[in-house]
Amino acid sequence: MNLFFKHRIYILTLLIYLSLVLLIFNYFKYYLGQDVIQYLSISHQYISGNFGNAINGVWGPLISWLLIPFLSINIPDIFSFKILQIIIGAILLIGVIKFSLTLLKSEIDIGNKIFLLFGGFIIILCYYIFFTGT
Repeated sequence: MNLFFKHRIYILTLLIYLSLVLLIFNYFKYYLGQDVIQYLSISHQYISGNFGNAINGVWGPLISWLLIPFLSINIPDIFSFKILQIIIGAILLIGVIKFSLTLLKSEIDIGNKIFLLFGGFIIILCYYIFFTGT
């Protein structure tokens, strides 16, 4: 029980993040950035075993590698990219929370700490909405 109270800010923030993402998911589920098609194409090259053609000097392989588990279990391409984006946003949000919790030990005003936490939250959501795949 003590573990829950110790990490309730993580749980609360992630629940708010996931609920807002689920609210706006329907409006932006087909919104694609410029590079999403290339990342998906490279991921399909890796899945098919065509490693020679998958290597690319423009697009880095990390996002393509992270897409492979979702594509290999037959999740549609666009949704697999969106799921990956939601997971990366949640991990980034956990990092922002950890950073703000380290500031709790410092002498910074609580208003600035809350601003930092929700500022990071808003930035991650805006990235999810407007800069998909870029």
